Amino acid sequence: MDELRQEIKKDVGKWEEALLKWAYKVGRQVAVVLLEEMDDELMRGRGSGDVWIGRRMYRDEEGKYRYLWDERP
Repeated sequence: MDELRQEIKKDVGKWEEALLKWAYKVGRQVAVVLLEEMDDELMRGRGSGDVWIGRRMYRDEEGKYRYLWDERP
């Protein structure tokens, strides 16, 4: 909150912008905490064991096979 006060004191005419910027920052912090708690809960609830991930193989115009997932830009 002190950070917000200082930002508003710098330029009172931009108080709305400062308030919105601060609100977004607080919102991101809250989201991080909530998502981490949800992730921890999901991790505790799942059983141990292997996880299977299916990948689709594609054939290009030259007849070569490839996985698109491995071709990140």
